[in-house]
Amino acid sequence: NSWQHYVVSWSNVKGEMKVYIDGNVFCESILRKGDTIKKGGNFTLGQFVTKWGTPITFHNGYSFRGDMAYLNVYDRFTNTTEEYETLRSMTMSDGDAIIPWEEFRTRTFGSIRILPEYDLYGASFTHLECGTNSMTLTVKRKGFPHLDPDEVVLLDGSCGPSTVNETHLVFKMDLRSCGTLVNFTETYASYTNEVRAKGALQLPLSNAVDTINRRPVGKTQRRMSFKCDYELAERVHNPLYAPHISNINNHAFGTNRFNYRISLFHSANFTQPYNQSEYPINIEMEERVYVEVAVVGMETRLDNWIKTCRATPSANFGDSIKYDLISEGCPNKQDDSIQFHETTEIGKKRFSF
Repeated sequence: NSWQHYVVSWSNVKGEMKVYIDGNVFCESILRKGDTIKKGGNFTLGQFVTKWGTPITFHNGYSFRGDMAYLNVYDRFTNTTEEYETLRSMTMSDGDAIIPWEEFRTRTFGSIRILPEYDLYGASFTHLECGTNSMTLTVKRKGFPHLDPDEVVLLDGSCGPSTVNETHLVFKMDLRSCGTLVNFTETYASYTNEVRAKGALQLPLSNAVDTINRRPVGKTQRRMSFKCDYELAERVHNPLYAPHISNINNHAFGTNRFNYRISLFHSANFTQPYNQSEYPINIEMEERVYVEVAVVGMETRLDNWIKTCRATPSANFGDSIKYDLISEGCPNKQDDSIQFHETTEIGKKRFSF
């Protein structure tokens, strides 16, 4: 679920063969020294041809499944880091290529779908990190050479790049800052912002169909839009011998989950939680246990709802030995000791039993 850059280089003089993946030598070998590639052949991507003719026969076991972009073929051997970096920046039309990517795009057969070039380009030269409390967009400047750091802002025009150097622009913002827009569904909170030119007309993000392209960001060009989706549903547990904070990070496709915390307190005023040294906790018969469930972070627009709270002798929610304290948001009807405690703090729910 992420892009990787490959260079495969071979020289018939000594038979040297090298494979680079993301700038590092993955493997090297000696292969078919002295061989030459004859003219008049066929070059095929994504399939292993077993027989040329009508029809062409392919080996189904070797079919490529995935996305491919910017494959160029050259008549030279790549053996240095400098040469590799030059090739890594090539995209659509490279005059030095004997077979440029543009030719592959115009001669496709079978179940092939051509994606908009700016989608692939943006994925190659941008990285979005969805943190617990913030979003960070990193843009490689070599992919957007006309992007002027002094002329671009986020939806809030007072927010620009937080870091600028020779190679990257970094835009970092809290989920509630820099004009970030939020949309809630039953299962996700989606946070959206965009990089745009200063003074550009702010249009609804729903109109921004083309999210990223390789042209300069200007008043009439497309904007660079980005979004983080946060899953709202979460299941956490708190063994009586250790406090627990849920922290699940998944940066692929701009997704993450908010952190939730379960804490146990000494009394009904919920001011003094049990600290690490007090675990394991010994509870006397008829002594109350005070529980707080909180959303951890700076997003104060979020509240939480305790759908189910279950006590088990293990960390397994589905343990056959269990006791339901809360079910579908309601206390166990057969246990009148369970009591909810009011709080004015958004993002927290408290109860005791």
